[in-house]
Amino acid sequence: WLLFFRKLLNNPFLLSTSELLSKHFPHWIHLGRSLRKGKFPYKDNYFVYPVCIPFLSMFYPPHLISAWLGSFLDLDRAFSFIVSTELIHYLLCSFLSFTMFSQWYPPEVALFGALTLTYMAYSIKLINPCIVYTIAWIPGMFIQGWLGWFSLGMALLGGYYPILVYIFPFAVFLNPY
Repeated sequence: WLLFFRKLLNNPFLLSTSELLSKHFPHWIHLGRSLRKGKFPYKDNYFVYPVCIPFLSMFYPPHLISAWLGSFLDLDRAFSFIVSTELIHYLLCSFLSFTMFSQWYPPEVALFGALTLTYMAYSIKLINPCIVYTIAWIPGMFIQGWLGWFSLGMALLGGYYPILVYIFPFAVFLNPY
């Protein structure tokens, strides 16, 4: 994780492009400032009704907590904070992937599978936090028991539904309890 994201950890402003800077960061700041005032922003000036837009991750608990905490920072540090929140999700994905593969394979193979699954090109979508949030929880959906169902709920709250349409049936079928 440290080797893979070392450039972003040193300079999070490398990600100050595209949707992260134009859509997600302003909304995240607005969400945090509203929460700090004790109001939940079901309506705003950016997206009108953001609670109806899944990709804004309005109900994802880590997103809400990070927005609230980030609202106490200046904008430069707040941007670094949202990037750090995304990067921490890749660390979570690494552990969930390893746990998932450990159900079926020896530790060496599980480690290789976890590194490959977590850091493959498709999974690295740092321009859109909802994709990161959802992808981080997907390996956990295949872990048997309560953690699988918790991961499924967190992936749904993450808000990136296009990939969940394909994976949801398999996760439910393989984890019926």
